[in-house]
Amino acid sequence: MNVDHSENIILRNIIANPIYLEICKPDFFKSDSFQAIFKITKIFWDKYHEVPTADQLKESIRLDKDTKDRIEPGEIDGIYSIDLIKYQDDWLKETTELFIEYKNLTKSAVDAIGYIQKTSVNSENIKNVIETFKNIV
Repeated sequence: MNVDHSENIILRNIIANPIYLEICKPDFFKSDSFQAIFKITKIFWDKYHEVPTADQLKESIRLDKDTKDRIEPGEIDGIYSIDLIKYQDDWLKETTELFIEYKNLTKSAVDAIGYIQKTSVNSENIKNVIETFKNIV
């Protein structure tokens, strides 16, 4: 699934629909700045139970020592300038949810492979290893 061209629209839709803030993770985004924008948006949502405006997000980023140097104010303006009304609701929902599902799948696969590579398997623990592997995926 190649969603590189759509990540800016997906991020904007996630910001506009807080239900996605609960199931998405910063590392789903390839761009370091998008990861930081998502992280600060999620922190803002958790604290105030509302989505930040572009100005609130800029100020929150300015105050956050870990993210302030990773994001240019123009990037936030670029995300917030995306007019979601131009896109069909069904397309936005499907694209965003497929993005999240795909990123969860790839993260689980990587975690599962890492687990197998780091785990010593023998006849005594093979069933537990397999069960743990299945739970990861």
